[in-house]
Amino acid sequence: MEDGFLETIYIINFLLCLVIFVLGFLAFSRSRNRLALFIAISFGLFGISHAILFLGCSGIFTGMPPVVTILAYLIIIFALTKQ
Repeated sequence: MEDGFLETIYIINFLLCLVIFVLGFLAFSRSRNRLALFIAISFGLFGISHAILFLGCSGIFTGMPPVVTILAYLIIIFALTKQ
């Protein structure tokens, strides 16, 4: 795959994560539903992972994107099992 294509995918994923992050916090602030909060936190972490990749900082933060992604998935699993 072409590097420009991957960078575009990372940027799109980052923007979508940002939208879900904001919507999750808005939903939590209105309803105090913890599931919305956990989803917001998880997508914030996904966004950090995508930002590291598209900013080209993966060399500095080697191994961090997969760890952040796994943490985000674990938060979602926790939230869904505690609901």
